[in-house]
Amino acid sequence: MLSSILMGYHTAKHGSIGLSPFAVMFGREPLRPVDIEDNIVQPEAPTTDCSDAQRERVFQLMSQSRDIIKGVVKENIGKAQERQKKNLDNRHQKRASKLVPVFSYGMLERMPEEEGSSKTLG
Repeated sequence: MLSSILMGYHTAKHGSIGLSPFAVMFGREPLRPVDIEDNIVQPEAPTTDCSDAQRERVFQLMSQSRDIIKGVVKENIGKAQERQKKNLDNRHQKRASKLVPVFSYGMLERMPEEEGSSKTLG
C-alpha cells in the first residue's frame, strides 16, 4: 500500500516546482500501470544494439531535456518563493496594524496613591 501512495506522490504535479518529482528526476513523465492496462501506451521493448551515434544522440537529448527542466524548476521555485514572501508580508502587516501599545507614557501618569505618599511614574 505504501508503494502505491509513494507512486501517487512522486507522479503528481507539485505546486512549487510545477512538475512531478518523477519528471524532474528522470526527464519524462512516468509510464503508469493504468496507461498500459487501458492500452493508452504500449511499452517499448528495450534494445541493446545501438550504434555509438544513436547513443550520443540520446545522451544529447537527455542532457537538453535536463537543462530545460532545470530552468523550469528554477523559475517556478523563484515564483513560489516570491508568492510565499508576499503572503507572509501581508500577514505580518495585518497583524502589525492590529497591535495596540501595551504601555504608553500618556496612559498612566500617576501610580495609585496610598495614604501619605504621592509617587509619580516616570
